[in-house]
Amino acid sequence: MSISSDQEPQKKVTDLFHLAIKANAIVYGHDVVVRYMQKKKIYLLIITEDLSSKSIKSVQNRNFKHCIEIVQWGKKSFFQKLFGKEVGIIGITNKNFSLGLRKLLTIPFR
Repeated sequence: MSISSDQEPQKKVTDLFHLAIKANAIVYGHDVVVRYMQKKKIYLLIITEDLSSKSIKSVQNRNFKHCIEIVQWGKKSFFQKLFGKEVGIIGITNKNFSLGLRKLLTIPFR
């Protein structure tokens, strides 16, 4: 069974997230991501499209001095399937995974 051209990019993103999870290159949840930001161990921040404006503003304010690239992509339900819990803020802690995901995801959100 072949994958349609609409599903192919989604599958690539999902596969890359699975690899990053296995490599322990992902942290998620507001408090954990902020802690890693302070340690300067986050290369890419992903926030979901259905994240509350209050949470988005909080992440942007904390990111002000760290200048980490933020990408707004996906829904909480997508990440719930990956992580087993509803997640709205994801941090990528590996430079190579961040570059790969950056290519596959949408234009940076600032």
